[in-house]
Amino acid sequence: MQDELPLEELLRSHARRYPLMQVCDAVKILYQNEFGSGHLVQDPESSLRYLQQEYASLTKDNGGEAYEEIGNGYVRLNLTALSTTAYSLEDLNRLFVATAKAGTGSLANFLAKLELLRTLTKEDAFSFGLTELERYLVAYREQGYPAVSHSAQYRQAYAPAYRVILQRLLEVRPR
Repeated sequence: MQDELPLEELLRSHARRYPLMQVCDAVKILYQNEFGSGHLVQDPESSLRYLQQEYASLTKDNGGEAYEEIGNGYVRLNLTALSTTAYSLEDLNRLFVATAKAGTGSLANFLAKLELLRTLTKEDAFSFGLTELERYLVAYREQGYPAVSHSAQYRQAYAPAYRVILQRLLEVRPR
């Protein structure tokens, strides 16, 4: 993997790559950039079973990119391209659990990233406008800034299937 892109470039790149990205999809990448997966894994065995079920339901695509940078030391490991990596589902689950346990991030940093999203939205970097973003952020703040899901449009257009992993963990060979 290459050197990490600055967050502004990363967001612009994602906006170009995923032109149907909605507000919640942009917020999701910022959330993942700051907090990682956003999941608390209580039971690694249940996490593995869910991963196995999800993987079994996917159409595998060996031509896709295995990793997608989301910044701040995190990548999205693409499940449909997992066979192009050295990782088994068990390895991936261990990495996912370790990433979830790392528990990095701060609300102050996340809020600063949302300000960058405002700036880029004002510059028409996304398919959504500032009014839509502001409306979303008011409700999002009232909810306490939780982890969010991809929009229906994003899921239908891009079929995301990945796990957020700390990139530094990928540099350690699986057992």
